[in-house]
Amino acid sequence: MDVKVYANSDDTLVVWKIDQRIDGLRGFAVYRRDLETMHEDVLLNSVGWGENDTAPQRPSTERPLQRFMWTDYKARDGQRLSYRVVPLTGTPGHLRPVTTLASEWTDEITLKPDGEGGIAAYFNRGIVASQWLSRRLGPGPAKVQQRKLAAIIDDPSDLTRQFLAGELRSHMLRLLGEAHTARLEIHAALYELDDPELLEALCKLGPLAKVILANGSTKKKTTDPNKDARDALNEAHVEVHDRMTAPGHLAHNKFVVISDAQGGPARVWTGSTNWSKTGLCTQANNGILFNSAGLAAKYLEQWKQLRDAGSGYPRAELAHANNVSTPVKVGGHSVKVWFTPVDDEADLDEVRDLIKAAKHGILFIMFNPGPSGTLLNAIIDRKDDPDLVVRGVVNQDPSSSKTPVLIFRRKEVLRGSFQVALPAAIDKRVSYWIPELKKKQGAWAMVHSKTIVIDPFAKESEPIVVTGSHNLGPKASRANDDNLVIVRGDRALAAAYAVNIEAIYASYRWRYNRMYSKQARAFTKLEDDDTWQDGHLRGPALQELNFWLGA
Repeated sequence: MDVKVYANSDDTLVVWKIDQRIDGLRGFAVYRRDLETMHEDVLLNSVGWGENDTAPQRPSTERPLQRFMWTDYKARDGQRLSYRVVPLTGTPGHLRPVTTLASEWTDEITLKPDGEGGIAAYFNRGIVASQWLSRRLGPGPAKVQQRKLAAIIDDPSDLTRQFLAGELRSHMLRLLGEAHTARLEIHAALYELDDPELLEALCKLGPLAKVILANGSTKKKTTDPNKDARDALNEAHVEVHDRMTAPGHLAHNKFVVISDAQGGPARVWTGSTNWSKTGLCTQANNGILFNSAGLAAKYLEQWKQLRDAGSGYPRAELAHANNVSTPVKVGGHSVKVWFTPVDDEADLDEVRDLIKAAKHGILFIMFNPGPSGTLLNAIIDRKDDPDLVVRGVVNQDPSSSKTPVLIFRRKEVLRGSFQVALPAAIDKRVSYWIPELKKKQGAWAMVHSKTIVIDPFAKESEPIVVTGSHNLGPKASRANDDNLVIVRGDRALAAAYAVNIEAIYASYRWRYNRMYSKQARAFTKLEDDDTWQDGHLRGPALQELNFWLGA
């Protein structure tokens, strides 16, 4: 049995493949070993055998995994782990391990944010449409659950809030805390700011914090959704620079430059995460930290340019400075940042070329790139390539009546090597699944990350990660303050983002398919025969396994 394990700072993904069909196979048990304590346990499965098997979760020795990939959501940052996959035969309640076909324990994998040097990625757990959160909120109408969820994310001491915000929250607070302790200057450009913990940490920095604060996504220039935060920063003597460009343009950055003890730029934080309660807790988001004075200097120069522009939008002047981007080396890898606006979509063109050159697979998460000319369109252009595995989640159908995106307008579940999901939730009880919230009330972002990963696993290909605040479409390129980062060659970083994308995709795939697929709607339990494995041993499913195994 071929088994691979990939990790980021929050999850591990176990992928395995068998050489041939196993007669009587009911599924797999996956064992986990903590290499610090040498304690062994077995991963859990929420899918049971039927109406009489209704517990939320049971060990995979009792409810085998009828899949060849599994995300371990209970792994934690810093753990050193190994996994073993064991086939099971028999009947429900009387399953037997086939130890002669079991895998060996995998090599050690450590959960950590770091790539291969100088770069670290962090993720939250902000998916509202989940069974664990619905059970945490308790029974009752959706409006009652929404009030409970709002109270949870308003309370910094709430453990559910902390769990939802995950390593993303922990490290953002750690960065600001370290700057406060060491008396380091920071320069931030922020689109939204209402999270109580992040706001308090900024205020503690006082004059050490230099913050360009936008007016968010308001539809009226006279309206300021960040007013309370702006007032709090000013009262704390933070150096605040107003950038009130909405609704005509979005000052959409979410970056922070951290200085060294001598006052020079040393590190930079960016990514998709708005500094808001929803950004941290109820949207899927990412943050990325570069320990690079060279890259931090580029961001600081951009910060100064935006500061000097005030609330104006001198597009020609901004674009002239942004039209050329040169890479810097971070940890031995090439990192290029494009700031926007630019002329002639130079930022998008570079990524379009990378998408065209993909050899094995493209994984992605997108928020709202727009209906045409986007990087989603560039990926869709490759949907008929039989050699390419494509998996992704888009926050909403980006189609317009004038410009339909056909992949979503066909109103059918895509089959084959190209599959895209939209966020969805269980809206009524299905066997042991209980109804879920799709999103927080008043919000329209469920997936807010903006990430593309190209060829992350095959040894002969260069892995590429594209991320940042950029929504990956023409509007962000020509009309917003944004940043788009391209990292080449960092295989560990590419795997970390791939694990995050797969976790989000797996959470939504079945829920989304239920809207269109009779087969998905009919699925409520494990199969009590060995035919379930057949679809995984041929065609697109086998191609996907080979992609994840780097074959």
